[in-house]
Amino acid sequence: MSTLTTVIRSTLFILIVSFCYQNLRSHPKLNDASKLKEKYGDWSIVIGASEGLGSEWANLFCENGLNVITVARRQNELEAKAQELRDRHGCLVKTVLLDLSDGENVSKILESTFNDYNVGLMVYNAAAFKKGYFLDNLNDHLLAVEVNVASLTRAVYAFGIIDVHTSEGLKYAGGACLIGAGSNK
Repeated sequence: MSTLTTVIRSTLFILIVSFCYQNLRSHPKLNDASKLKEKYGDWSIVIGASEGLGSEWANLFCENGLNVITVARRQNELEAKAQELRDRHGCLVKTVLLDLSDGENVSKILESTFNDYNVGLMVYNAAAFKKGYFLDNLNDHLLAVEVNVASLTRAVYAFGIIDVHTSEGLKYAGGACLIGAGSNK
């Protein structure tokens, strides 16, 4: 793939994500925090929340009156983001340090977290990829499959089997947004 093709694809991806994010921000239901809490309950979770789009999702949820659980693999960035959310929005923030390449541990931690906090809204905004040639290193690709497919599937499954209690009564899993984008960190 040429450099020009990569730049064009990256630019289009950024434009599409920006368009979706801006439309979501201006969505009438998100402008009324009581409706968001009524529909999804008090707690949201953002997996991959320490920077970029995940960080913005966490901001959006806190701005709209939801408490948020931030999940990331880098402790310093995770704690800094949590403190920023508390200071800026006054919301409750729970941090979960989790490496999404850690297989079955992902299922255990997420199932426990979803149940302990009655999570009604989830964003999975984590991805792994390796720049370079395909045949450089098999383990890089297996890591990407673990984060981009297996852990994503585990998160959706864990989220799907919980009961969500809202002001309207018992509901099964609320809303989920799955984003397959990564950074180079």
